[in-house]
Amino acid sequence: MFAATVLFGIAAAIFGPIILYELIVRGVRESHPSWVALGVICGIPWVLVVYAAIKRAIRPPAPPSDPPSAGEGGANGTSRRHDVRR
Repeated sequence: MFAATVLFGIAAAIFGPIILYELIVRGVRESHPSWVALGVICGIPWVLVVYAAIKRAIRPPAPPSDPPSAGEGGANGTSRRHDVRR
């Protein structure tokens, strides 16, 4: 299932812009402004998704969380209220 998803994602990333480009070029050559508009309207979400993916891939990793201080909890980060005493 994962491999199929990856292949579909790669195909969409490659063939999507090619089809949109051809739609815009053909609309300009054949004087069909609706085809040009459709190519641009469909291209905007694709560009936004690519921008978001690149922005997410480039961002720095989150800093590590601080370990609990000695007064905050017992063993393994549990609170002292849950300590079992016999």
